[in-house]
Amino acid sequence: MPQFPGTALIGTVCDRTRQSIFREREAGCSMRHTLAVAVAFGLLVSCGYARPQAESGQTKGVAQETAQQYFPPGVFGQDAYKEHWYASLLAAMREPSLFETARKGEITEYRLLMGLNGRALSFRLELLVDGTGELAVARVILHSGKPDSVLVKDRVPVSAERVHEFQTLLQKADFWKSDTEEKRGKVRYGMDGTQWVLEGVRNREYHVVDRLSPKDSDFARACIFLMTLTPMNLEEGK
Repeated sequence: MPQFPGTALIGTVCDRTRQSIFREREAGCSMRHTLAVAVAFGLLVSCGYARPQAESGQTKGVAQETAQQYFPPGVFGQDAYKEHWYASLLAAMREPSLFETARKGEITEYRLLMGLNGRALSFRLELLVDGTGELAVARVILHSGKPDSVLVKDRVPVSAERVHEFQTLLQKADFWKSDTEEKRGKVRYGMDGTQWVLEGVRNREYHVVDRLSPKDSDFARACIFLMTLTPMNLEEGK
């Protein structure tokens, strides 16, 4: 079982989580959303999966270079660093490019990427021909100044009913017509919260929506639902 950063780092993240929960309660956010944010932070630093067949290993390089093109050129405007950062996290988790997948055929797939400094989570749901799905979950921690990164991956089947629920939430969020980025005078990410990047592929079409720590919205609910399908166990390995 891979060992993640020590108690000092975990304590720092937990403190941030408690502060986030307090702020969201004060703002009147739903308990379900607040809990999901806490779970996401916990997953970024937790040590175990519930399923014993989870794959783990070391992946070389703090910043992962890849021949794959993960995003359409300029999709994040002039922010080339953001595009490189997201691509390096996906490469570190050995994730495929959904942008390239969209060109290959009639495939429907969605992926939520959550990035917090040098840590990331990926939840990728592939819709199968029988209406069911398969969720691939990956977590990586890039050690600053060190040659190795900790990578853990797992897969879990998803029922047709749950797939339908997710698609309904996407429709409510108007995902396919949403702007990639929120219109704001100053883009904040990285140090100010957690980036939630939701990608989608259907009928050879690709779309991505990027939000910073989204509040109680239809977009957030769709992302949270995807998180709830994970087999990760926060308690195991602690």
